[in-house]
Amino acid sequence: LSELTATANGRKLTLTDKGGGVYTFTMPGSSVEVRGSFAAGGSTPAELPFTDVAKNIWYYDAVAYVYENGLMAGTSADTFNPQGNLTVAQAIALAARTYANANNETVPAANAGEAWYQGAYDYCVANGIIDAKTWTADKLNANATRYEMPSILNGAADESVLVATKNIDSVVDVPADSEYADIVLTWYRAGIVSGTSTGAFEGNRTITRAEVAKILCNLNGVR
Repeated sequence: LSELTATANGRKLTLTDKGGGVYTFTMPGSSVEVRGSFAAGGSTPAELPFTDVAKNIWYYDAVAYVYENGLMAGTSADTFNPQGNLTVAQAIALAARTYANANNETVPAANAGEAWYQGAYDYCVANGIIDAKTWTADKLNANATRYEMPSILNGAADESVLVATKNIDSVVDVPADSEYADIVLTWYRAGIVSGTSTGAFEGNRTITRAEVAKILCNLNGVR
């Protein structure tokens, strides 16, 4: 993402970076036009402004991809905070942005007086990406777990990237009767995730921003 602007009646609004590629603004009493422009991508990742993402680290290319494509931003001008967490609301905003980008659509902004994520939340519900009965308001500000991230992002993924490429019957630490078992197994078979060195998924652990960046790459067919 090279530029992002929001204007109302010809006046630029002040944008606030909420992290995870999410920006907010105070909704005026008129319609708002939001525009974003993206730098052309290439085979070589652009120089990142983040001092906490080393070029030789495993997630460097993933962070470069999500940053260049406007899926995630830094937590400040020069930090990405790769080991930091994302809230459920931020994960839903990422799902909305992923689906909208794939379908040449725009995620609606929240209305005046609404939570910053309401536009993305309503967009996800309307498009069948998430279930409002599952993702209730009391869960949205909690840090997302590794179990919850696939549950939220799966509905935003194109079916072509979820095709099984590996023959995997089970995941060592995911019970077959778990509510997340089917989605996690689908992601393992499609190569979206691979777990730890032992194959464990560690679903109850909060997911890191670096891990999310890599997942977003995989969901967009960038391996």
